[in-house]
Formats: sequence, structure tokens, C-alpha cells
Amino acid sequence: MANNVKFTNKEKQIFFGDYPLISQPLTVKDAVKAGDVIGVDASGNYGKYNKSATYTTPYAIAYEGAEADKQCSAILTAYLVESFVLLPSDPTEKLKLKQELRKIGLFLR
Repeated sequence: MANNVKFTNKEKQIFFGDYPLISQPLTVKDAVKAGDVIGVDASGNYGKYNKSATYTTPYAIAYEGAEADKQCSAILTAYLVESFVLLPSDPTEKLKLKQELRKIGLFLR
């Protein structure tokens, strides 16, 4: 490896304001990426939120990515920058999901 290798670091703001932050490791049944909304099913299992499939109730937001059946750090309450969270592209579904996230203490700006 050459001695003059350049490293670049791009910072991305995730949190906003001074709202309390609560995180917890969760074992997810589906693979998730950082910023994915984690949903919970009727049996109490966690996975990537999908309104029409198994994990229909929003529970948290993944802080880091994780493979299926692995633990990931999940944000349970926080004031987050909206660009970090992977929201649906449809404006109506996006608004509904933002409202559901507010109910559980996840605020987006």
C-alpha cells in the first residue's frame, strides 16, 4: 500500500435538537439498512417495516444495518433529520408513516 493514500470521511447529520435519545439492540428477522423503519408483528418479532406484509406496526428506526436474524442498534425515541430515515416515496404513505412514528416518540424534521 502506498504511503500517500487519501482517506475521505463524509459526515451526515442524523439527530436534531436536544430531544431524549433512547436506543436498544433488536434482533431483526429481515435484513435492514441504516435508516429503515423497523416494524413489529403480532408475535413480537422485528423486521423491516412493510405496511402490507408481516411487520405492519412501526416500532423503531435502524441506526445501523444488520442481516437477517442478527442484532442491530435501533432508535426507539429521538428527534431525527428526515433525510436519514428511508420513507416511502408516495406522499400519502409518507405522511401516514410520519404520523405513526410521532405516536411512538420518533420525530422527523
